[in-house]
Amino acid sequence: MDDGLEDLFRALYLGRFIQTLWNAFDPRNRKNGWRLKSKLWMPWFFDMRDLGDDPETFYSVCGEMVCMISQYEDIDNLLAVEMAGIPLVGGVSSHLVSIGTPRRFAYTRPLKTKVRNPNDLMTVLEQSNVDDYGQKDLIEGRMRDGDRFAIFDDMATTLDSKIIARAILLYQAEERGIDLTCDTVFYFLDRGKESKKTGLNFANYPNKDLWPAPLRVDFVISFDKHLPVLEEVMTPNEFQAIIDHQKDPKRFGEDEEWRRSLFKMAEKEAH
Repeated sequence: MDDGLEDLFRALYLGRFIQTLWNAFDPRNRKNGWRLKSKLWMPWFFDMRDLGDDPETFYSVCGEMVCMISQYEDIDNLLAVEMAGIPLVGGVSSHLVSIGTPRRFAYTRPLKTKVRNPNDLMTVLEQSNVDDYGQKDLIEGRMRDGDRFAIFDDMATTLDSKIIARAILLYQAEERGIDLTCDTVFYFLDRGKESKKTGLNFANYPNKDLWPAPLRVDFVISFDKHLPVLEEVMTPNEFQAIIDHQKDPKRFGEDEEWRRSLFKMAEKEAH
């Protein structure tokens, strides 16, 4: 593994941006865990919304994303997924300018109705109306004919939120009469194991309204691959619990006895 990425991964944990039941920033999470957009309950969480509290780590995260993105010369515009992706894309864009490979950026706005499943998106889009003041729209940013967009976010467990953002972009482009493409997804931390495979299989996605096409997927850090780095800074019970969860992500939500045992250990060993 890359030593720089190991150091960054460790810093994210020590700074409590990677949180577990044991080092939760908010003690309430020690008794509940975290629930993802996918409705999956987890004993750990990656929170980049507070990364502005540590400018040096934020700078390092942006720098690693720049190293990844700068290899793709066929991207004109980075579409950040609200909310965590928005400050991150600003930092990355500034980095890209400084090394002579500028990219434009834009970002999605929250839909009035939350969408969890991409198959439900088109119905919501057709019913959505933006606020009747200013120039607010589903996508904040300028689109141009021939633009090659990439979806940009902080992390992923599944690609559903990225597929949704892509569909919103293409829907908005069609509304504006703009011809563009978006077949690439970038994010920092991968929480799942099937993301790249999902990207390749997206062409077979069941909802044709989402304009399916194979997706290129790239990310900086795989949680599973870099997890061993944290053994030296976690308690033995904490490290084993996270390993067990990664092997069976549904267990924490379904096995009440195991979940309660983790709460008790975390409360006793909190750090």
